[in-house]
Amino acid sequence: MNEAELSPEEREERERLKAFMALSAEEKLRHLEELNHFLQKAMPPQSKVIWDKLKQKGF
Repeated sequence: MNEAELSPEEREERERLKAFMALSAEEKLRHLEELNHFLQKAMPPQSKVIWDKLKQKGF
């Protein structure tokens, strides 16, 4: 699919992906750690329990 066929949302997402790809490995890791920290704080308690059980099973 060429750029002209993309919706504005798809173009924006593509630009965000390009920006992420341009980050160094250290910057990507920092970004993912920040995202994980946020998700852990925002996740409802019941979801945390389920997530922990899945991690114990290797998911």
